Amino acid sequence: SELIKLKGVGDYTASAVASFCFDEPVAVLDGNVFRVLARYYGWEAPINTPAGKKLFKQKADEVLDKDRPGLHNQAIMEFGALQCKPRSPDCQACPLRDSCTAFQLGKVAQLPVKLKKVKVKKRHLNYLVFQSGEKNLLIQKRVKKGIWKNLFEFPVLETAQNITVSQLKEQSDWLQLGEGREYAIQRFYPKVVKHQLSHQTLFIQFWVIAIDQGFFSELPLDTTHQVVSSKEIKTFPVPVVIQYFLEEFL
Repeated sequence: SELIKLKGVGDYTASAVASFCFDEPVAVLDGNVFRVLARYYGWEAPINTPAGKKLFKQKADEVLDKDRPGLHNQAIMEFGALQCKPRSPDCQACPLRDSCTAFQLGKVAQLPVKLKKVKVKKRHLNYLVFQSGEKNLLIQKRVKKGIWKNLFEFPVLETAQNITVSQLKEQSDWLQLGEGREYAIQRFYPKVVKHQLSHQTLFIQFWVIAIDQGFFSELPLDTTHQVVSSKEIKTFPVPVVIQYFLEEFL
């Protein structure tokens, strides 16, 4: 079975070939086997997690008939497919019902447990790091629901994909900020910064925008915005990705 795995075959196929063809004492785990074991032992460990898979693998190897592994594996797989079915299993006619934990506890329909996969959303954020000659910076507080609520960040433009400086200048929100004003803009990092959250993958670009002091007074700011010095900004709570940027930028 180890030679089969080395050739790039998955664990299920390797174990099946090893036990069915070469009669090696290796347990085979498929959906049917997971279901039979989960119900029989009453286990609520999710079958699609590393810890859950390890637990079921250990039990499958433990109960395996070492003298007839191929027959044993085929039997439990067939039992799960025909008797211990995912929906409406015939528990009344099941020969294992008296010792089946799930049947005794009325949990047949709840087992096995499988965690739902979290859909990870991709977002493209462009932070506008306005900086005056006196090293003053413009920050804003996140007050809406979502990631990083009540933390401080730079003004941000969210786009559908990564953009260039020329594409940035074409954004409607940017036109409201930069149109008719003098500034110099450049991207701080040569590559897009990837920041992974549990439910989101953020692709971030930091655009450093050199301006004169009067620029801030002309911007349409509200009470969530503040102009702070490069020294003061270190005292504000910011997301980790902003903190890393500041450490390099300052």
